[in-house]
Amino acid sequence: MKSAEVYVIANAGSIRVCRRTGGDTELGGEPSHLKEVPLDPSIKLPAKEDTIPSDRPGRFDSGGRAGSGNNLVHGERHGADQEWEKRQGRALAEAVEKTIAQQSPKSWAFLAPGKWLPLIAEALSDETGRTLVATEAIDLTKHTLKNLEERFLSS
Repeated sequence: MKSAEVYVIANAGSIRVCRRTGGDTELGGEPSHLKEVPLDPSIKLPAKEDTIPSDRPGRFDSGGRAGSGNNLVHGERHGADQEWEKRQGRALAEAVEKTIAQQSPKSWAFLAPGKWLPLIAEALSDETGRTLVATEAIDLTKHTLKNLEERFLSS
């Protein structure tokens, strides 16, 4: 993977941002490290349990509140899952846009699971996409900072 100033690591339910710190060891500076950047508290990702409104007529497996995912028949439940994924992808793209605007890096890399990478990447603006130097289809949201440093800074 190409070296970047900021690494954005996301999956369906979370987002992490790591910034490269340190300098050039050849010029007597400190070696590079990664520092996790706290996210803006205004960034809220929708939860899977959030109700997805629908204008489709419903058929229900069992009694209960209309519109909740457990009461939908299989085809409608599948449509609700697809709609949630689209909304989640747009919400993650907005979070990435906001984070990149705040960090204003010269270069950044984006890592997300294969299913989410295209959903998020296609929703990014051209301005944000100009500084994107690398993408990788992998989920590293649960990895430690030390593990991420070994992965990104070892080359």
